[in-house]
Amino acid sequence: MLKRIEETQRFSMDLSSNFNTFSIKALPLYRVDGEVSDFATVEEYENVIDIIYSNNADMLSQIMRYISFDINGINGTKMIIVDAVDEKEDNGVFLQYPKCFYTVREEVQPPKERSDLMAIMHKLSYEYANEKGLRLLGEAFAIIRLITYKANETKSYMEIFIPFE
Repeated sequence: MLKRIEETQRFSMDLSSNFNTFSIKALPLYRVDGEVSDFATVEEYENVIDIIYSNNADMLSQIMRYISFDINGINGTKMIIVDAVDEKEDNGVFLQYPKCFYTVREEVQPPKERSDLMAIMHKLSYEYANEKGLRLLGEAFAIIRLITYKANETKSYMEIFIPFE
């Protein structure tokens, strides 16, 4: 837990320089431990809890949203349960992309305006890729890194990684 707190402190200190702006950053190495179709899938909840408890970690750091897309829009999304690792093992499924567009976005609940963060990110990432002459791989990963609450408003700060060629 101390390691997670230190990571959150580093994230918070770098928040202003990464907020709503793209840079290039690698997606760290993650082992995929499972998946669920969405947060609201009650039938899958016990499996998620079992995996998270077996890794002795907090729920927030182990759930990542996977988004698939093409030029026309979002094709699908699911939640994957991951564990950050230092190196690949002989068996298992791993995620690691050396070149990603990286940004931090904020999502406010209850929403002040009705905006679809995934649709906004789709548009912005294609604009940025075209500007830089790069080709997106059609995948994106969103990780909630920090949740704050003030004056009846919950804000989630998410790291978003969008791999490209």
